[in-house]
Amino acid sequence: MNLISDIQSIYENIEQLQVVKCGMFHEGVAINPDGTPKYSTMDSVTVFDRLPLCTHELRNVRLGCAHSGVNVKFESTLDKLIALMPHKSEIISSLKTSFSATITKIYTTDHQMGHLEHQLGHCQIDGLMHERAKLEESKALLKEKHDGLMNQLKQLKTDIELFIKNELNKHH
Repeated sequence: MNLISDIQSIYENIEQLQVVKCGMFHEGVAINPDGTPKYSTMDSVTVFDRLPLCTHELRNVRLGCAHSGVNVKFESTLDKLIALMPHKSEIISSLKTSFSATITKIYTTDHQMGHLEHQLGHCQIDGLMHERAKLEESKALLKEKHDGLMNQLKQLKTDIELFIKNELNKHH
């Protein structure tokens, strides 16, 4: 393959990726038919059943998913682009740094949501409705933060696609 077709292939691979505002649904605690959280106790530790993750196929094309390797693969793709376009390495490296920073924030938010959902499960079990209401407010704020990060990620993906497309257009 030649340089242009290699860059075109990278562009097409990136174009296939999605950014989906999932609301971190998978971090939720599974609920019994009676509305109580599903959980078990092991060595006096409460372990809540979680809602299922998206399918492996979906996670493999959804940038920002904290439960797949798609983000690492994307960074590797940017490294390949740097190798193909060393004269543009500074721009691509900057985009990669922004991508990595955004992904780190998404992972942190995802972890915070998991912890919060655990606390909400305990509140429901223990009947702490006042505490639960405060946690639900925090949950809404985390979802809003996650949506904002996913918007940033979508913009970064768009910026990278436009950059590559502009470079390809210079050679046509």
